[in-house]
Parts: sequence; structure tokens; C-alpha cells
Amino acid sequence: MSDHINTIREATNILNNYYGVLATEMADEIIAHKADFESAGLCQNESIIEKYAKHASHVSVIYGFLRFEAKYTRPEGREPLARNEFRCFGCGEVIKDTETACPLCGWSWR
Repeated sequence: MSDHINTIREATNILNNYYGVLATEMADEIIAHKADFESAGLCQNESIIEKYAKHASHVSVIYGFLRFEAKYTRPEGREPLARNEFRCFGCGEVIKDTETACPLCGWSWR
């Protein structure tokens, strides 16, 4: 496999993990401004939603582009899974129960 593809796959893994970081930050800020989200008026909740929607949208576009460019080849999947192994929903690779993400594409249950 070329270094170009490995570089792109590493970048997609990093962005995949960043989605979790962004979601945590967003959740913390929403909880901190709970009263604004419970009221009918547009207080600070609109600016929080706008900030994260714009940011998540930009990250999503870059992630999608990189993922398309990585050209994943799906495994045949003909071999049966052993006990405590799972099939990745992203690329079809085998994920062992000790792994937190797919070793090939970085997909995880989080």
C-alpha cells in the first residue's frame, strides 16, 4: 500500500477521533447553558448551535473527501469470525474485542 494512502487513512482516523472531542465540547457547552435551551427565547442557544453546526459541517466535508480519496478495499469476508471478533461496519475488516476501533479504517462504536 502506498504512503499516500496510509497518510490519508491516518488523517481520517485523526478526524474520526476529533468528532468525539467536538461532541464532548458541544455537550459540555449545552449543559452549561441549559437554561437558555429550556426557554422559548433566543438567548445564547442560537449562537452555540450556529458555532458547532458550522464547525461540524466543515469537518464533515474534509472527512468525507479524505475518506473517498483513501479508496478502501473491502475484505472478502469469507472467513468466519472467531469468538470475540466483530465485523467493521465501515470497511468489513475484523475487529477483535480488545480493540476500540477498526485497525484498517478507524471506525468505532463511539
